[in-house]
Amino acid sequence: MIMVFFSRFQFYIETVLLCVRYNEKIRHPLYDELKTTYPLAYELAEITATIIEKHIHQSLSMSSLAFFTTIFNTAINSQKPQKKKVLLLCGLDVASTKLNTFIIQERFGNQIDIVKTSQYYKIFEEDFSAYDFIISIVPIHNDLPIPHINISQTIDEDDLDKIENYLSYYFNKNRLETLFHPKLYKDKVKLKSFKSIITEFNKTLKGQYPSIKSLKSNIIMNDQKHFITFSHKIAVLKLNKVLNNNNILSVLLLEKPISYNKQDIQIIILFSCLDNNRYIFNTLTNILEILSTHPNEIDELLENPSYPHFLSLLKKYQ
Repeated sequence: MIMVFFSRFQFYIETVLLCVRYNEKIRHPLYDELKTTYPLAYELAEITATIIEKHIHQSLSMSSLAFFTTIFNTAINSQKPQKKKVLLLCGLDVASTKLNTFIIQERFGNQIDIVKTSQYYKIFEEDFSAYDFIISIVPIHNDLPIPHINISQTIDEDDLDKIENYLSYYFNKNRLETLFHPKLYKDKVKLKSFKSIITEFNKTLKGQYPSIKSLKSNIIMNDQKHFITFSHKIAVLKLNKVLNNNNILSVLLLEKPISYNKQDIQIIILFSCLDNNRYIFNTLTNILEILSTHPNEIDELLENPSYPHFLSLLKKYQ
């Protein structure tokens, strides 16, 4: 996949250079919309254009930026994860085991591969390194070296949804680092009061989306479902209504912590995503829950609050 991307990328750079050399005008039909539709990919296109322009001493057209945007957006969203290797633990009923295997594989055949079925009493005879996680219809009461999930003996839709959520949360169905835009990330922010958070987020978002409305009507600050705090200075501000059709995750890293409900807050993430199944939100909060148990890493981020450093922590704990 990486080699395919570089091959296409190199080909288009050559095409752009030829267009500039011979003053060819190739209009991309969507270039007016791509900046707001694919903001992260457009940012990468601008970086590419800046590097090229330094060498050729000419500006690239908006259509060239649009073509680069489509290339990057395709690369961001086309990475297919490998199937996860699963050990299925069942009872002694062979027929039920075969049925459960069929039901699970029918829905998740493109995501997981049940490489073996076994009984619970044989679990410690297994080489756990051969599997990514375990699905068990019997309760697991032991600590295991790999992740596991319990479902009911008669698999229903709730059980299948549970597996779906598990795959989403723990195996990067949502590559969260691709949803954070560098221009919506601000570090060393100076705020004097908690109310000024809204003003700062408004200013940040207006820079990327000029037509966006004020946040005030979409915020319920005193509701724990909308302002979620974690230990060691982390909080998520979840809007009760999305701002637009983009997945927006904006970050403020404050220069000094501010107090909220007797808790110091220094890292605030604004959440406005089209997320009907709560996959993105649950993935994010799961990461932050784990990260909050590593105060040394949070302190290091606050000392070196760069965008790449922030993304590296998300990837590490996703």
